[in-house]
Amino acid sequence: MKKITAITLSILPLLQSCATQNTFTPTAKTGADIEFSVTFTSDKQDESYSVAAGDLDLDGDNDFVIGNYGPNRVYMNNGDGSFSHNQDLEEDIKQSTYAVVLGDLNNDKYLDCIVANTNDANNVVYLNDGKGKLVLFEKLPEVMSSPSAALGDLDNDGDLDVIFGTHQGSAVYLNNGKGHFDLLEMTQEKDVTYGIALGDIDGDRDLDFIAGNQEHYGADNRVYKNDGRGHFTLFETIKSGDVTYAIKLADFDQDKDPDLLVGNYGSNTIYLNDGDGHFTGFSNSQDLKRTASLAVGDINRDGLLDYVEGNNFTKNKIFLNQGKATFSDIGKDESINIFQRHTKTYGLALADFNGDGWLDIVEANYNGSTMVYLRKY
Repeated sequence: MKKITAITLSILPLLQSCATQNTFTPTAKTGADIEFSVTFTSDKQDESYSVAAGDLDLDGDNDFVIGNYGPNRVYMNNGDGSFSHNQDLEEDIKQSTYAVVLGDLNNDKYLDCIVANTNDANNVVYLNDGKGKLVLFEKLPEVMSSPSAALGDLDNDGDLDVIFGTHQGSAVYLNNGKGHFDLLEMTQEKDVTYGIALGDIDGDRDLDFIAGNQEHYGADNRVYKNDGRGHFTLFETIKSGDVTYAIKLADFDQDKDPDLLVGNYGSNTIYLNDGDGHFTGFSNSQDLKRTASLAVGDINRDGLLDYVEGNNFTKNKIFLNQGKATFSDIGKDESINIFQRHTKTYGLALADFNGDGWLDIVEANYNGSTMVYLRKY
């Protein structure tokens, strides 16, 4: 079984920018100015760990769900990128939610929700009533602390299944097509897993996954390959030496296979895929940080995938892809006020919230307000 050790490289030069308290305006090397402004701040000061965005009521705009320590909250888009607090998922009031994921679980074209809970609470499935309200459907019978979750069709039967990252490894659940889930298997490695990323890493047309683990419990990050039926085998380990809280799979170098972005309490790392699921790593920054969340998307619409870091005790940052998976940190200079303040951002999502074709940002903060940043141009 192959182990990979990351090699540290320097980042590209800092992009020049200027900002006010509520906006930032860096100049990208692509020639496109980037500017965001805060347009929504929740009146709730929650202990938030997760956010998922999507069009819950099929009215053509994106809403979002916040996962909290306490009641999880649903915010509906008013159509212009402003939001109204629409619903609390009261069934979770005594639970500690670390992950929320959205997807159509029963093939009725509406987005449903799965809530992953810690503190030995049940994970919960909510189905959409067709009007954007999430209704409790079932609590999964297995009690396990689950800091992470990811949805995807694991057995190629046309419906969405789920993998939970737990304190005892990764748990694979298959969907019966109606939103009911049965536990298929647990990984043999009993890791504390805070990040799960799904993608076809070897081009065989099924979804594999990578588990981002807590290194201070003795676990490396692990790559698992799918046999096509939802059964997974450990393929290799990726040694980072850091505590991993967030991971994403995306094609950063445009070679038609997904690469790996790892957010650590330490140095964040990008690993390039050789096309067969082997990953070679290099660090995109030399500064140490506490990254708890990541979001990936084409922020400046140049055809390359960029990403946002959600950090603890340091400001959140945006990295622009300069091609071939090299990135520019447009907030390296601490005098640039990219986001409003130092936060504990455990949840991030990118979505177009006002229908202008640009990706906007929603951040879920621990002991703070949820904030939405709209792209300006």
